[in-house]
Amino acid sequence: MTLIAPTLQAFFTERLARQRQASPRTIAAYRDALRLLLGFVQQQTGIAPARLDWNDLNADVFSWRSSAATAPGPATSA
Repeated sequence: MTLIAPTLQAFFTERLARQRQASPRTIAAYRDALRLLLGFVQQQTGIAPARLDWNDLNADVFSWRSSAATAPGPATSA
């Protein structure tokens, strides 16, 4: 498989900007959402976003069990 970074770069430059003629605000919204997603994946896998491969994105990364250890739990009342 290939790294995710070149695909994301093409998505922003080719698909959103040229083909869809998306506004700068739309592109910024996609950028911000993907930045959050990649930060979460880095937290779960320990792999820097620039090094992520498509094979690194699997159900285990996004499952409740893998993120339960780092996610804050519900507040309990006494």
